[in-house]
Amino acid sequence: MRSPFAWLRADGPNGHFPPKSMAARSEQTRVKAFGLLGAGILFVASLSGCGPTATPSETSIPSIVDAEGLLARLVTLAHQGDFNGLCALGDLNCNQALDTAGRNNVPLDSPTVFGARVVPTTTSGGQTSMGGMVLELCGTTRSGSPYSSEMLVFRDAGGLRAINPVYWGATKIGSGLGTPASPAPSGHC
Repeated sequence: MRSPFAWLRADGPNGHFPPKSMAARSEQTRVKAFGLLGAGILFVASLSGCGPTATPSETSIPSIVDAEGLLARLVTLAHQGDFNGLCALGDLNCNQALDTAGRNNVPLDSPTVFGARVVPTTTSGGQTSMGGMVLELCGTTRSGSPYSSEMLVFRDAGGLRAINPVYWGATKIGSGLGTPASPAPSGHC
């Protein structure tokens, strides 16, 4: 019996793998379709993939004290250069945020919390978006540049976690029309 992947050959133009028959072409179409489906599932999972899934009954909005406690833990991890530990408490974009903000640009001082607001947990079309406490932060990076950012602290089945644990970046948190991102702080942080 011929392997269903016998059509895979690297002799096509631009490295493509042309099928030899209609049956192989159908197999190629199925493989592409499943690949696209898999990529779509991974994309959707990444949008909500900030850790173990929790139902709204398992969650509660963290207090400011809880959110500031997680922030203090993240500051300690950043000062120690433990970026794996920092990202373990954060979201799937953490390493990219570190690349942008700079691993060598961690502020010497803890950020100033100049505001906070609650983002409620919402469900729309069967999709739940975790709510939490947004901390509005500012400070100065190690290179001397001012920053203003926001961090969403939420509770899931694994405990407290953060969206934007790289607090010295320029990320803002918004969740629709009801909770716009905060403006930059006025005056000196």
